Formats: sequence, structure tokens, C-alpha cells
Amino acid sequence: MTSENKPTVRTLDDIAKLAGVSKSTASRALNDNPLISEKTRRKIQKIAQEHNFIKHYGASSLSSKTSNTIALMVTKFDYHHPEIARSKEDPFFNKVLAGILSKTDDIGKELLICSFDQANPIKILQLVNSRKVDGVIVFGASDEEDYYSDVIPEKFPVVFWGNIRTRLPFKTVACDDYKGGKIATQTLIDSGKKKIAFIGGFNESAEVSARFEGYKTALNGKQAPIYCEGFGAYTHESGLMQMRKILEIAPDIDGVFACSDVLAMAAIRVLKQKNKNVPEDICVVGYDDIDMGEYFKPSLTTISQNAYIAGQTMVEKLINMIENPNTPIEHRTTIDVHLISRESCS
Repeated sequence: MTSENKPTVRTLDDIAKLAGVSKSTASRALNDNPLISEKTRRKIQKIAQEHNFIKHYGASSLSSKTSNTIALMVTKFDYHHPEIARSKEDPFFNKVLAGILSKTDDIGKELLICSFDQANPIKILQLVNSRKVDGVIVFGASDEEDYYSDVIPEKFPVVFWGNIRTRLPFKTVACDDYKGGKIATQTLIDSGKKKIAFIGGFNESAEVSARFEGYKTALNGKQAPIYCEGFGAYTHESGLMQMRKILEIAPDIDGVFACSDVLAMAAIRVLKQKNKNVPEDICVVGYDDIDMGEYFKPSLTTISQNAYIAGQTMVEKLINMIENPNTPIEHRTTIDVHLISRESCS
């Protein structure tokens, strides 16, 4: 058939007429519904492909009463909660986002990204109730206070990154931070280090607290009292400040465990300024396995949180909640961690 004689196909009705089936059958076939025979599905899908027909998800969402969209809501920067800077500055967020985008693309969902004030999380509720989205993933939520329990119902379609402090058992996806802190510190011990400092993020954060507990467990009397500890924010500036302070208090440290790669790289910058070589004089282990850590000099030994998998897992968990609202789903999903060995602790 020449392009002049090729029929115009703009709607589902056009596809149905060409296939000689009803509109509902054509719709089910394009959705790969098993109620339609495989032969018919293939025929209708082939017609759609030949005519470059793309299903209009907005129209289908009207009939199914779903938006076919989920939201990723990131907390706004708040100077009273500096740990939230992680979502603005730390490249770890980008790896989580890549996993989220990969999974939404695989399952044919749209992703809306927006910010909200965590001190007033009503926007999360309003967005879903408006039917603009079917559910929400929240990234960067502080666990210093319970901002969410009085606003969001327990079974609301929301998944949080991290282990937030709430009265209600919201669904969360988080990494095994205790294990990560323990592995990082044990790596320094196995390298022969005796005086190991700790550089953390926000000291009220559940993830930082868990990593600190892992650090203390690994030391287990090998270093008593705990040699030096520091807490701040997930920013380069905080890492610089903490490392300088630690060196003032304990200039003879020989190992550093930093709670993020951004903090670790800031620490190494200060050590270089103080004419201390890494790893010859002081070994450093970071956390997150961000891409630039591999190309940093020296390349960064770090704990991988499997951020890409974590992003995919949050989408899977949210979709499960949306599609199976009456089916029990585990509240906390824990992603495993592992060591990436490089030059900064060899």
C-alpha cells in the first residue's frame, strides 16, 4: 500500500476498524490482556506498529480512574534541617533517580518530580487526591520530627526513602546502614589502622546513627574510648569543617570513616592541605559509591548502597500498594550493601 492509499490512523477506533474488532477488544489487545487470543493480540499490535500508533494514556486513565503517573517528591532545602542538603548536593540522589526512571519506563508509568515543605506535607495528600498521580515516593524526609502521621493516612500510597520516625508504619525502602558502617570500619582495621575517626551527616538521622553504631561495633574495644567523632551535614563544606576539627583534636589519627563520598572527598582535600598522604599516612573509606568516587585521586574506597536497585525497589513497592491496596505489604524493605575497594584504603 502506498503512502497516498495508506489509511489515516489517529484513534483507537481507527485501529479497531482496520482489525475488524470492537474498540474494547483493540484496547485490551494493546494492553496485552490475556483474555484476548494471542493471534488477535499480535494482529492488532502489528497494525498499531505499522501505523506508528501510540496509545493515549490520558484517555485510558479516564476509563480506569488512574493517572498512570507516580510522583517523586523531594523535600525543599531547609536551613533548620541541613541533612536535607543531601538531595540537592550529593550525587547519590542521581543514582536513586536513575533507578526510579528505569523502572517507571519499564512498566509504562510517567514520573512527576516536585518538591514540598516537609514541615507541611499536606501537598503529598493533595497531589494524590487530585488524581494527578496514583502514588508518591518521598526522598529527603527528615526523621527528626514526625511531620507525616497527622496528615497522611496509614494505608496511603506513599513510600519513603530511609527509616523515618513516625507513629504510623509507613512503607519504607532503606539500606542496611548498620552493616555498612561496620564493614567500612572493619576495612580500616584490617588495613592496620588503630586510631579511626568518624565523620557523619546529621546526628539525629536514623541512617547516620545506624552507621555510627556499626562503626562502634567494629571497634569493639580495639579503640577505647571512641577516638574521635564528628557530625554535620551531607555537604562538602561540612566535610571540610569536620576534618579540620578532628585534626585539631586528634592530629595522630590514621583512619577516617566518612558517612558519604562527598564527606570523604572533602576530608581527603583537608588531609592533602595538611601534607598527609592518603592512603600512606591515613586511610579513608566513604559511603554511597557515587560515580565521581572512582575517578577521584586517590580513587575512593566506599560502601555501595546499590542506589540504582533501591530506586527500582521503591517504584515496585509503590505500584504493588496501588494495584493491591488490600494485600499486606512489608513495611520496611532493606537493601544490602557491599564494599568497593579502591586506592584510598589499600
